[in-house]
Amino acid sequence: MSSKPVIAVIGGIGAQGTSVIQALAEGNKYTVLGLTRSASQPNVAELAKLPNVKIVEGSRFDEPTLFKVFEEAEYAYVNTNGPVIGQRNETYWGIRKLGDYNKQFRCGHTDGKGRVADFIKSQPTTPMKWTIHATVPYIELLFNFFGPRRYHETPDVFSFTSPMGDVQVPLIYLDDIGRYARWVFDHPERSSGMDLQVSSLNTTWDSIAKVFTDVTGQKAEHKRLTLEEFIDLYPGTDKLLGKDFDPHDPTLLPMKQNYSGMLTMLASGKVLDLINYELLDEILPHRLRSLDDWMRRTVYTGEYKQVIKQDWSLGGK
Repeated sequence: MSSKPVIAVIGGIGAQGTSVIQALAEGNKYTVLGLTRSASQPNVAELAKLPNVKIVEGSRFDEPTLFKVFEEAEYAYVNTNGPVIGQRNETYWGIRKLGDYNKQFRCGHTDGKGRVADFIKSQPTTPMKWTIHATVPYIELLFNFFGPRRYHETPDVFSFTSPMGDVQVPLIYLDDIGRYARWVFDHPERSSGMDLQVSSLNTTWDSIAKVFTDVTGQKAEHKRLTLEEFIDLYPGTDKLLGKDFDPHDPTLLPMKQNYSGMLTMLASGKVLDLINYELLDEILPHRLRSLDDWMRRTVYTGEYKQVIKQDWSLGGK
């Protein structure tokens, strides 16, 4: 990296961006990285002749390109340029570029919800009241994605595979989600302006295996896998996540990348920091409290059952 501060300029070949690059190039104070789709354009070639200017060819809609540029830079000037790229792209990519996030936790569906929540939380609660009602993974995923496997070498053992190690992971009973939502509408004066992260219980995968044996009498184990080993158990993870979408939409992530981010976040234990169980005890004192209770209520046997319409454990079918 240059000994001078490096500034990335996104949208740097139009009237505004050109002016910014020219001004930053003066005086030998900064190194400037200008991102453009085509370095062969005449005005780009002129900018490349300026001292301390480096032109990077690539698309502002390509995440690897943006990562490469931003990893070299200490600062960024981002021209979102709605008249050229349109409102949807300006909103999405503007937030992506300007937002602060850790790419190891990159998960499309949680990132998207988080951006919407951040926008809502910046709004007043009058005249429209609002509440963020955010959930953790469903405990019902034990019917499929988090469910047990049977291996040839140990056919009498139900193996609950996971990359979670010994970390406590929050799970929520689907019926509890509805009850929390009902509380929000029953108590608008209390819930207005609240960022409510809901959960039913915390558990480890060792506990899941033990409780399964206690309830069913069947042998079970927690089979510890790396993240890559766990993801590779499932078919079709190169498919883009989504059901109703444009297959050429650059904002979509492959299932492998999307769920790797989600599982990495869960395994980090950071999600637990968002949950206030003392508040949840007050809101829903009769919520589900134990894995044992859930397994007995649902007559859980470890057999597969579809829970969500697009079941990623079947390759997104």
